[in-house]
Amino acid sequence: MNIEFSLSPAEDDIELLLDGLRSFNAPIFPNRKTDSFGLFVRNDEGKVVGGLSGEITFTSIFIKYLWLSESLRGCGIGERLIKQLEQEAVKLGVANLCVDTYTFQAPKFYEKNGFKQVGCFKDFPLEGVDRLFYQKKLTVS
Repeated sequence: MNIEFSLSPAEDDIELLLDGLRSFNAPIFPNRKTDSFGLFVRNDEGKVVGGLSGEITFTSIFIKYLWLSESLRGCGIGERLIKQLEQEAVKLGVANLCVDTYTFQAPKFYEKNGFKQVGCFKDFPLEGVDRLFYQKKLTVS
């Protein structure tokens, strides 16, 4: 038995680990399907100046990216994006919104929009910065 550390692992080796994990998870997550989505803010010329994107898996949405250009910050656009995402989620039968952010990014924004902190990595990825995990439950009919 040999255990090897690699700073640049081969993609095939990583894929083998992922395939093994998917196989292990299959009895709990049968027919797992993940769909990507995006909500985009465009200026008058059609250029993307902000938005959010993420993934939908079963009854959960994970917001991977939320960004607004500097000129749009503090104008309520972020809140509008979250509200529209909630409306779309309810239509899709999704009851769970999840996101992570860093302490220097937007924790107050998510809290103001009804997200509750459910976890934290202290001093990650570097000392003095924490990675925070948030969740919001929606009422789905």
